[in-house]
Amino acid sequence: MCFPGDFVENLGHMNALIIELSAAMYAIEKVVALHYNIVWIESDSLHLVKAFNHDDSVSCQIRNGWNNYKKLAKGLNVVGTHIPKEGNQVVDALAKNGHGLPSFTSQWWINPPLFLGDLLYRDCT
Repeated sequence: MCFPGDFVENLGHMNALIIELSAAMYAIEKVVALHYNIVWIESDSLHLVKAFNHDDSVSCQIRNGWNNYKKLAKGLNVVGTHIPKEGNQVVDALAKNGHGLPSFTSQWWINPPLFLGDLLYRDCT
C-alpha cells in the first residue's frame, strides 16, 4: 500500500463544504510541494466531488481560493470521488483527531499515525 501522507487541520467553526474545499486545496498544495502529479481525493461530500467538475457549485466565500487551486493543479491529474462515510473510516478518524487540535493548527504525517491502526487495512478491502 502506498501512503503518501495524511494531514489534519482545525479550521474552527465554518460551513462544512468550505472546510471540505479548504482541505482539498491544502491537499493539492502538498501534492505539488511533494512533486507528485496525481491526487485522488475521496470525500463523503457529494458537493465537494461536484466542485471538481462544476465551478458554480463553489461558494463565493472561497471561489477565489478555488480558482487559484485550479491554476496550481493545472498540470496534475486530479480525481475526486464520492465514498460514503461508513466506507472511509480513516477520514472519520482523521477528522476526529483534527477536531482535537487547537484552532487553525495542522498536523502532517508522512507515515500512517498509530491511531489509524487497522482502519487503513479495512478501508482498502
